[in-house]
Amino acid sequence: MYTEHFGLHSEPFGLTPDPAFLFPSAGHSEALAALRIGIEGRRGLIVMVGEVGTGKTTLLYSLLPAVSAEVKVAYITNTKLSFDELLAQALADFGVACRQRGRRQLLARFTEFLLKCAERGEVAALVIDEAQNLEDHCLENLRLLSNVETYAQKLLQVVLVGQPELLEKLSRPNLRQLRERIAVYSEIKALSWRDSYAYVNHRLQQAGGTIDLFSRPALALLLWHADGIPRRINILCHNALLFAYGRDQKRVTLSQVITALRSRPRRVRFHKRARRQVPEVVQAVSERLRSPESLGAVVQRPGLLLAVLALASVLGWGSLHWTGDSATRAQSAVGIRAATAGDAPLPQPRPKIVRVASDASLIELTRQVYGRAEDELIDRVRSVNPRIAAAEQVAAGEVLIFPPVANAGRVGEEP
Repeated sequence: MYTEHFGLHSEPFGLTPDPAFLFPSAGHSEALAALRIGIEGRRGLIVMVGEVGTGKTTLLYSLLPAVSAEVKVAYITNTKLSFDELLAQALADFGVACRQRGRRQLLARFTEFLLKCAERGEVAALVIDEAQNLEDHCLENLRLLSNVETYAQKLLQVVLVGQPELLEKLSRPNLRQLRERIAVYSEIKALSWRDSYAYVNHRLQQAGGTIDLFSRPALALLLWHADGIPRRINILCHNALLFAYGRDQKRVTLSQVITALRSRPRRVRFHKRARRQVPEVVQAVSERLRSPESLGAVVQRPGLLLAVLALASVLGWGSLHWTGDSATRAQSAVGIRAATAGDAPLPQPRPKIVRVASDASLIELTRQVYGRAEDELIDRVRSVNPRIAAAEQVAAGEVLIFPPVANAGRVGEEP
């Protein structure tokens, strides 16, 4: 729909497991290598787990064409089948005809197929996606099926792929024998903040675009909300591009991302975070960036700070203001929601976020914000803003945090 509008030759954020768009993060590359080594090395039982939307199926779609020609693969996606139905489906995928549907006949046909593969030097691999849905008796029968082996090698490689619930199921006492047979285990985790950024860039490049389709604040807010889950990134990026296309804009800005977020169901953990103060959210962004810099250093990045403030607006912290005054009295503050009920408790004081309009001393800025500028107060401001090396000069454009203090006057108010 919007590919031509943005100069793309294909849709960059589709939800189908297209191997062409696989992003080779360190975790995905390790999992792919583990699967391939486990299958071609005839390791027997192989398990891979990952949260919903982390790219497990895409990884499998990339694996299957990459294995050697000697590997015969049966790929099962419907895990609500009985064991007999699963056997029949596996034989059909292997290209083995079996008219009879009794378990004894199915097992005999399956064993015959495995022995022929061994004679030809081929590897038989049974890959089961969404394995967390398998019943316990089905998993136990798979263990018995893996007993078909020679002195030198395993004749059947069983690959179980599923969500973390698969590990919980395998930890049950009645499946202890199966658990002890796991030879290769890999786990796909959520992407880091930097990998998330590279993921968006990779998919856009595969579609003929660049990361410049998203403004920095828009992308920062989007990735913070996606929390490193590739499928969630795809959905949010796709929706943001749709809103930008609908407004005939050539670039996704912060407003389109906010609209995309509001169109999605809110998650409980973000509802709880809505009660946090802005510096704590800035700290969360700092942790996701894995930056060695402190809280104050992150705030020096205006793009990320704007994204955090926009996030606060989406989550209902109250009205936000980002305004500039004269060169001597520049301010940018987070508005505080007033209590509406007569005896309702007042909200906790929040820090002031100030962007310096022109060169000024930290002493002068402190006096403008608090109405006074004692040495102790200046030291406290400097501790929150470690990049300010000296109190004599603060360059224009710097963004400072002024922590809440008792008995502080308003900006520009005389003590």
